[in-house]
Amino acid sequence: MTTLKLTAIFTPEEGGYVVHCPELDVTTEGDTFDEALIFLQDAVTSYIEIVGIEQVLREVPHIVEAGSDLSPPFFGDFDVRMKVAVAA
Repeated sequence: MTTLKLTAIFTPEEGGYVVHCPELDVTTEGDTFDEALIFLQDAVTSYIEIVGIEQVLREVPHIVEAGSDLSPPFFGDFDVRMKVAVAA
């Protein structure tokens, strides 16, 4: 399985949070912190499924966690881990 390490940057906004993954330039929002994180994980997963894991790994190879299986094909088996930061 390929494990991807991505960043989730949360910005508190009126009525919720905006959350951004800078590695993939994916942004979403949620009413609560947990909801925003779930929406970001869904958005990132959808982005990877649409673009293709091979293309994502070519564009941002540094997001692969050490020890991940990088043997092609990369069909659908990937795990997304988020490092969380909250912007002031």
